[in-house]
Amino acid sequence: MVYETKNEMTTTRSSMAVHQATRDQARANVAASITDGLSSVEKLCETMIAWAQQTLGGDEFVAAKEEFFTQTGKFFSDDPFYDERITYFLDHFIFGRPVARKDGDSTLLETPYQSFMRSSQLYEGGSQAEKFADFAEIGCFRHSLFQVLRCSKNEMLVRDLVSGTKHKISAQGRTSLVAFHKHDLFQGYLLPYRDQVYLSLGVIHHPSIVSRLVRGELKKLLKAAEKGGVFDKGKFLFDLAHRHMRAMRHKKADPRLLYKVAAPK
Repeated sequence: MVYETKNEMTTTRSSMAVHQATRDQARANVAASITDGLSSVEKLCETMIAWAQQTLGGDEFVAAKEEFFTQTGKFFSDDPFYDERITYFLDHFIFGRPVARKDGDSTLLETPYQSFMRSSQLYEGGSQAEKFADFAEIGCFRHSLFQVLRCSKNEMLVRDLVSGTKHKISAQGRTSLVAFHKHDLFQGYLLPYRDQVYLSLGVIHHPSIVSRLVRGELKKLLKAAEKGGVFDKGKFLFDLAHRHMRAMRHKKADPRLLYKVAAPK
């Protein structure tokens, strides 16, 4: 586990991805989450997952998960890293994966988050409408590869290795950041909420021994992009996630061999 303690929200989000609720139950979950004060960034994500389940249906979750398995490697419920992986998938599903949806006579291609922000559910009732700012703020999420510059139990400073920007992350609720150390390399989603930035529980924590190799590869890709090449950040991150999966499956192997890829021709 990346965090010191498991967060109850991880289990809730995992079960949502596996067991499809009825439409009435999903609708009730959405209303309850929105009117419950939204005390944490995880509650915001819960709300959007429930809404997406109600609106898109279970088949879309299954299709998205199969795509995710192909891109990042398959995981199972008894894997020790299952909670992190299923949450990483749900973050991707909500924020990063466009879905084709009918809107009258038109077909829209947008992420569940974008669809949710246009939904009438968000604007029903005065108290609920006041929560728009919270959902809008989380839309400024950042999905990238990060390196820890400074850390403590309750907060840490990281650098986005793709953009070069620095970000201060606060611990969520009962979780802590004690598992992180200076120079650690990880990928995941940074979620802004009420003037703080939180790290989603869907974190992929790369072995320290591969840090130089990964940073060197990224540096070459970014330099190639500056010279006119194309750098696909999403593909790069999913490829890293797949390599991490191989390292987790083959504990006795040198991670550097499993992370190493052939130089582009």
